[in-house]
Amino acid sequence: MADARRSVHRLRAGRHQLEEATGLTEAKLRSAWDGSGEIARKFADLAAALRGGSKLEKTEFRAVMQYGVGDTVSLELEDGVWKINDL
Repeated sequence: MADARRSVHRLRAGRHQLEEATGLTEAKLRSAWDGSGEIARKFADLAAALRGGSKLEKTEFRAVMQYGVGDTVSLELEDGVWKINDL
């Protein structure tokens, strides 16, 4: 399951995000996704915000939502698919 989540994250990241990801190793990515890692915490906070009724502010090609304590997620529509721009 954890490997599938990492694969989805890599597929959903925008092209420019992937190109700029120099220095991102499998070990760093695995560490961030583990239950106590930063990305895992952010996704747990994001899921809680969505369950709590938080709404996305959406324009034609971008969407933004506040969640957690001072965190923001931004999405970008690329090739017909919403992709995480910043988490």
